[in-house]
Amino acid sequence: MINLTAMHNQRFFSYLSLFTFMMILLVTADNYLIMFVGWEGILIFQVISLLLLIFLIYKLIYNKNRLYNPIIKYNYNTTSNINKLNLKKFNNKRYYSTNKLSKKYKEECELTPEQKETLIGVILGDGYLEKLNERSNTRLKIDNAYPDQEEFVNKLRELFDPITNMKPKVLIRNDKRSNKTTQSIYFWTLTLPCLNYYHNLFYKDKIKLIPNNIGELLTEKGLAFWIMGDGMYRKDRGGVVICTDSFTLQDTELLVNVLVNKYGLSASIQTHRENVYRIYIHKKSLDKLRDLIKPYFVSCMKYKIGL
Repeated sequence: MINLTAMHNQRFFSYLSLFTFMMILLVTADNYLIMFVGWEGILIFQVISLLLLIFLIYKLIYNKNRLYNPIIKYNYNTTSNINKLNLKKFNNKRYYSTNKLSKKYKEECELTPEQKETLIGVILGDGYLEKLNERSNTRLKIDNAYPDQEEFVNKLRELFDPITNMKPKVLIRNDKRSNKTTQSIYFWTLTLPCLNYYHNLFYKDKIKLIPNNIGELLTEKGLAFWIMGDGMYRKDRGGVVICTDSFTLQDTELLVNVLVNKYGLSASIQTHRENVYRIYIHKKSLDKLRDLIKPYFVSCMKYKIGL
């Protein structure tokens, strides 16, 4: 592997040696010709130095713009094992620095009550808690449609600011099979011990599940963020569907019981397709649902409850 640092150091000392030689030539010259050569050599050195300085300034500005205005393009062909592997590597790649916060801060960090309530709803929806192995800590990954849900992601980024130093970024995916382009906006938190509890609660063998005490955990704020993530207003029927596609029938029943028994909503389970279940909150409970969650809704997501 080429040592770039050594190359830069070697180049620097070469320039320095050349400059020193020209200075000695100019000072010790005993005729005008040698003085002219020495003087012109120094001028050329100064021009080269100026050009290098301009180049360095340009690179600093260019890298800064890439840091704060990133757009990542990725061509993903679902039929290609190579592209699947690349996408896996992309998902595991760190796009943030963990050095901003001290080790002590990370170890002692605790979520605020508002963050805890929001986190429950986010996990029930599109949010994902990632733990690479048993000994590692956990991070939260947020990834939503862009630009429609940009305001929603920015709201979450603001809320979880104390535990992340990553700016929201836009990812462009090109699916060659369907010839469609999709965009999403995402950010990840730092890997923290305080998130391990929720990973252990909601995941088993990397599969998301519903804990038995979900009724104690889900608040009105959490319900709002859950529906903002996975809710869908049915204009033809006047109710709200919650897309619980990844949950088992038993887990879906636990969630329906919370909606009915804790919040007094009229809700039922519908079979979307074989072994895929969704929750439907009936039209007669829509006003009550809105009263419960509207105070926490981001404006760009109100269409999910028919507003």
